Amino acid sequence: MIGRALPLALASGVTTLLVAGTVAIEASTASGLGGPGVGILGVLVGLVAALLAAIAVGLLVASERLPPSAMAVLVAYGTFGVAFLAVAALRYVNVPGADETLSMPIQVGLSLVCALAAGVVAARGGRPRAETA
Repeated sequence: MIGRALPLALASGVTTLLVAGTVAIEASTASGLGGPGVGILGVLVGLVAALLAAIAVGLLVASERLPPSAMAVLVAYGTFGVAFLAVAALRYVNVPGADETLSMPIQVGLSLVCALAAGVVAARGGRPRAETA
């Protein structure tokens, strides 16, 4: 089951890195801390949380004790972070029109749509439903 555990663990780690890092940066900024150290703190908190999340998800998936609904939630969670980084990469490499089109709300919304779609596919077992006549 390593074939499923490793990608889910890495994707969940990416999402956790983004979420925990953002929360740490916003909390530090709101409490009055400022400067470049806030970003470094956010990355450090995000990396530690991502490592712990990746290990936990990897062990849970490898144990094969998760119900299909929990697997679908993990797939959706991991897909959010990967999709978010993919859209950010489009903006970073200066794809023509990406900066104007892919604003932050659009980036988050597109990532949510990808996560929901991946979760639905995972909940169905990765196969399309057979139509009954």
